[in-house]
Amino acid sequence: MSERKEKGAPEGFVKIKEGQAEILFPENDEVFYNPVQVFNRDLSTCVISVFAKKFLQERSQRARKKLQLRWKEEGIEDDFSDESLEKFAEKYPHIARMRGVNDKGYSRDEHGINILEALAASGLRSIRYYKEIDTVSHVICNDFSEEAVKNIQRNVEFNHLDTSTQVKPNHGDATLLMYQHRSFDDRYDVIDLDPYGTAAPFLDGALQSVRNGGLLCITCTDMAVLCGAHGDTCFAKYGAMPVKAQHCHEMGVRILLGLTSTIASRYGRSIQPLISCSIDFYTRVFVRVHDGAAKAKLSATKMAHYYQCTFCQNHYTPPMGRQREGKRGGKKFVPGQAPPISQHCSNCNRVFQMGGPLWGGPLHDREFIGECIEYAKERGDFATEKRMVGMLSTCKEELELPLYYTINGLCGVVHCSSIPHEKFRSALGNAGYEVSPTHCTPQGIKTNAPQHVIWDIIRTWVKEHPVSSRVLEGNSPSVQILSKDITTEIDFTFNKDAQPKTSLTSLTRYQMNPTKNWGPKSRAKGKREHNDSEEANDGTATKKKGKDNEQ
Repeated sequence: MSERKEKGAPEGFVKIKEGQAEILFPENDEVFYNPVQVFNRDLSTCVISVFAKKFLQERSQRARKKLQLRWKEEGIEDDFSDESLEKFAEKYPHIARMRGVNDKGYSRDEHGINILEALAASGLRSIRYYKEIDTVSHVICNDFSEEAVKNIQRNVEFNHLDTSTQVKPNHGDATLLMYQHRSFDDRYDVIDLDPYGTAAPFLDGALQSVRNGGLLCITCTDMAVLCGAHGDTCFAKYGAMPVKAQHCHEMGVRILLGLTSTIASRYGRSIQPLISCSIDFYTRVFVRVHDGAAKAKLSATKMAHYYQCTFCQNHYTPPMGRQREGKRGGKKFVPGQAPPISQHCSNCNRVFQMGGPLWGGPLHDREFIGECIEYAKERGDFATEKRMVGMLSTCKEELELPLYYTINGLCGVVHCSSIPHEKFRSALGNAGYEVSPTHCTPQGIKTNAPQHVIWDIIRTWVKEHPVSSRVLEGNSPSVQILSKDITTEIDFTFNKDAQPKTSLTSLTRYQMNPTKNWGPKSRAKGKREHNDSEEANDGTATKKKGKDNEQ
């Protein structure tokens, strides 16, 4: 993963090499290094690299269109060649700055993207971004801690980078800094938010200060909150009510995306998730932000309410809004409709819990993921390449449906032996439905099959593999589920097309614990200590083990 070197480090420091960066960490400092997060930084570097080339190309195309309009207005005749931007650079300096990597006159320092790392700690991530992504003009490396900024300054100089033009240390409040860059010309192309716990307090500033078409990279480590352990805290921070369920990790990702979309729509902006993942002990999402009031007004069509049975895994995610044909043609926005359920679950007769709102749209952009996979393979020097390609390949296979089922969870409801994954997938495929894995857990599956078909598979399996007689006593929910008639013809014969393609490769789709007692480290002491008392009040201070300044 990373390489730890004592040789060459000044007295009192430890030198760590990760990617192309070499970082000095004070031996007894609170700003510390966590090797578990190498995957996060590798993935982020890969995503931003692919995004930057696409973003610069799009920007160049917009510049050419603007020039074409100017020429028509002024009666200028030109062959519209690659030299056009260079030719009219002096007359139209603002448009001329919008050049792609392949345009004549392109310069990294002048035309590359800028990045804000709002909560930088040691500066390791920022240094890697500048040294490993050749389309980055400069990185603003910000932290609220004065001591952390000194470490950033030291590390930037140790990597022979210019602190005034390449990686720029900045001591300030992240939210205030972003609010100061809301004007069109001052916005950032990429903003990376990687705080201790929730990123919610920073989203409003980030969504106003990121450029049109720009990228937000967001990490949240308060998984206990997002997954339903503290519903009151989750609603206070994210404006959504979680429900404890087998698919809680994807629910947490969708709650974060839902808040991001809601805030963006306030400013006439919409989001486009590129990659949205539940990884280890945190969520990490990469979303593009686009201007446009029309799309912002339709954000409700991608938001959903959430209904979850308290016993079985039956769930429904009806959209909060929908579009329909208007009487005079065109599309008309109308409120969403309630799901076809009663107060009690038709499967087990237990009551439903209601949660949300959460993001109901796609989590990933498959085309973009494909480009990231190709880039990671082509580059070939990421320490976590095998895991990165495996996880991205699994994300690419996921069906664009909200939430998933777990096979062991379904079987546990009726206390039957677990159905082998290939048999369960084959049964769905043979019945004519789609099925895919989920990146969240190896036990999870996504399918467009109705829920009664899923339970028909369980009932058919129980007929062939009977449960204990004690399970069938009384009138328990399990008895009510198993006593229903099977209305779907179930065939467990192996179906190759129903199996995930990634399972046939040697890719690391699901990471095992890399070391004993691995995971996030404790919050750095002495930094913004007033937050400790606030978290003690919300009931999560003893539960959260995320990272403040953790690298």
